[in-house]
Amino acid sequence: MPQVNAARPLLLRKDVLLGSPLWAVMDVYGTTKAIELLDSGASPCATATLEVPGEEAEPEPKGEECVICCHRAANTRFVPCGHPHFCSSCAWRIFEDTAKCPMCRWQIEGVAAVQTQRTGEDS
Repeated sequence: MPQVNAARPLLLRKDVLLGSPLWAVMDVYGTTKAIELLDSGASPCATATLEVPGEEAEPEPKGEECVICCHRAANTRFVPCGHPHFCSSCAWRIFEDTAKCPMCRWQIEGVAAVQTQRTGEDS
């Protein structure tokens, strides 16, 4: 009967200190949100929020949230296609990187602010 882990160990990375805690960093689209301690003695839910210098805590968006970061309010639209599903930060990054709308793949000529409508929730 074959044994589990009976093969010769495979070196994946050199210079990793095995006596110290090993951390995994989850980076999605350049915005690191959490880090996790990969240690057999640690709790399986051991995560910590990473504070990003210079980034203020933003209130929850009212209305539609950005479909890219799912964090900030969608407050811009692409010209000429008109898709309004993006925050200004993500919209400008897409415009500078690819200049193609991720919804319809049209060439983006510009980014415009979206007029927000009041729904009466704040009154």
